[in-house]
Amino acid sequence: MNFSVVLELATLVAFAVVLLGGRANREGGWKMCVGLLAVVVVCQVGAMGIVVSVALRISATSDSGSEEERGKRYADRETGFPFRSR
Repeated sequence: MNFSVVLELATLVAFAVVLLGGRANREGGWKMCVGLLAVVVVCQVGAMGIVVSVALRISATSDSGSEEERGKRYADRETGFPFRSR
């Protein structure tokens, strides 16, 4: 994510140069801005994908066990209380 922040700052600087530069900078600078934004998007999507895959692995391993063990850990779905009623 830190790499994405650095790329976003570089994109912001490039955007300012394109807007404040002369005609030649404006004509060719947009291609560079779009390229930098594309790299930022790829980095952000990759970082989110890593976070989601790790979260799914954690949730898959925490749901293991028998029905009785899961019932002890989670609220009773019928009553909503944190423990099963006896």
